[in-house]
Amino acid sequence: MLDGRITLDGVAAYVNDHSITIGEVMMMIEPMRRRLLQRYDGEELLRRLEEAYNEALQSLVERQLILQHYETLERQIPEWVIENRLNEIIQEMFNDDREQLMDVLAEEGLTYDQWRERIREQIILSNMRSTFVDEAVHIPPMAISQYYDANLAKYSQPASVRVRMIVLEKGRTADEVGRNRQLADDLRRRTLEGEDFAVLAQRFSVGSRAGQGGDWDWIDPDALLRPELAAPLAGLEPSQITPVIEHGDLLYIIKLEGRRQEFVRPLQDVREEIEQTLRREQAERVYAEWIARLRDRAVVRYFERQIF
Repeated sequence: MLDGRITLDGVAAYVNDHSITIGEVMMMIEPMRRRLLQRYDGEELLRRLEEAYNEALQSLVERQLILQHYETLERQIPEWVIENRLNEIIQEMFNDDREQLMDVLAEEGLTYDQWRERIREQIILSNMRSTFVDEAVHIPPMAISQYYDANLAKYSQPASVRVRMIVLEKGRTADEVGRNRQLADDLRRRTLEGEDFAVLAQRFSVGSRAGQGGDWDWIDPDALLRPELAAPLAGLEPSQITPVIEHGDLLYIIKLEGRRQEFVRPLQDVREEIEQTLRREQAERVYAEWIARLRDRAVVRYFERQIF
C-alpha cells in the first residue's frame, strides 16, 4: 500500500476445503480502506490497514464456519422461504421490476444465481444466529437488579438547571455597542414585565438555540457553560432572569426555568436499558463460545502474505 502495490489474488485462508481469497477480504474492507487513506499515512496507515484486513478475514472465516455447520443440520430452510424473500426484495427495492434488478446486477458483475446465493446465505446466517445465539440468551430479573446496584454511579444524574438564553452581538464600533447594549437592556426589561422570553429569543437572539426559543434544556452549568455564564445562575430562583452579561463579543440574558438536584435514576426507568446491555454482553459471550466450538471441529488454515 505504501508503494502503491496491493496483493489481490491468492488464498487468504481455508475453512476445511473452502477457500477464502484475498480479493474477498479486500472487497470487504474497501470502504474502510478509503476512509483510512484519507486520515492516515506511513506506518500508522499500514498498521490500521492490517488490522482491518485481519478483522475482515476473521469475519469471513466465522461466516464460513456457520454456513458449513448449517449444511450438517437436518433442519434446512425451505426453498420457498428464500423465494419469498427474493420476491420481497424485488418488490421493495426494484418496484417489482425484474429487468431493473438484472440491470443493477449486471453493473455489479453478478448473475441472478450468484445474487440469489448471497441472499440465501444471509437468510441462513440470520437463522443460525437466532437459533444458536439469540435463543440461548436469557436475562433473569435478578441479574438486572444486581447490575443496577453495582452500577449506581452510571445512573446518577448531576444537579442541573434548565435555562433559556437571548444572545446578542456586542458590536464593533462604539455606536453599535451602545445600540446593542440598549437593546439588551430593553429586552431584559420586557421579559421582567411579562413578555414571553422564548418569543423574544426566537426574534432577537443570534444564539444556536434561538429557533428553540433559546431553550438549552436540562444542563450541568459548570460542565457546559463558561464560568462567566454559570456563576450568575447560582443565586437565581426559577423564573428569575440574570442581568445582561457581557462576555467577549456577545451579550447574554439568561432565564432560569428550573433547578433539579442530583438524583439517581430509579430502576424502573433504566430496566430496559440494563436488559439490553446484559443481552448484548451475553450474546457476545454465547457467540464467541459457539464459534470456538465450530473452530474446534473444523480445519482452519491461514496463509501469511504481504498484502499491503
